Amino acid sequence: MTWRRGRDHRRVRRLEERLSEAGHRIREHLDTEKVIKTTAVAVGRALPPGVVRIWLTAGSDVPRLAYCTRSSSEDGAPSPAVRKCAERRRPVRDAETPGLAVPIMSRRAGLFGVLSIEGRAFDSDEERLVAGVAREAGLAMEAANLYERAVAEKEKSEAILSRVADAVVVTS
Repeated sequence: MTWRRGRDHRRVRRLEERLSEAGHRIREHLDTEKVIKTTAVAVGRALPPGVVRIWLTAGSDVPRLAYCTRSSSEDGAPSPAVRKCAERRRPVRDAETPGLAVPIMSRRAGLFGVLSIEGRAFDSDEERLVAGVAREAGLAMEAANLYERAVAEKEKSEAILSRVADAVVVTS
């Protein structure tokens, strides 16, 4: 029994390390699409062999697929677990098909996603660690969104200032 606990502890520790590295890679980006892709790819590498999908939604809309680690013959409709996770805003393990759906949330209203992993069953340690990566992804998506808005505002201000400079005539 002791050897099993030791083996489980080592497995969880390795998983923690892989997902911690994923969190660092996720925070490197200030582009929302790169954050989404990096999150899905990193989680897929840490928890093979499942298919990782990132779903985005605004308010009560049906989640739309933003990224998938593998091409699939599915029609792109969210699974019942994804829909339930989007409604409840907490992790959901799918009983019908092995998988896990974890919310990606940020403090900014309207920016919400679901990270879903399909293809195998997950234990509570894996769920907890994936939820941590999802939190990192939510923060990174929020930072990327703020950065993108700041760049757009800067470009708008520069365009206004360039037009103002054209309209100023100096006379002496």
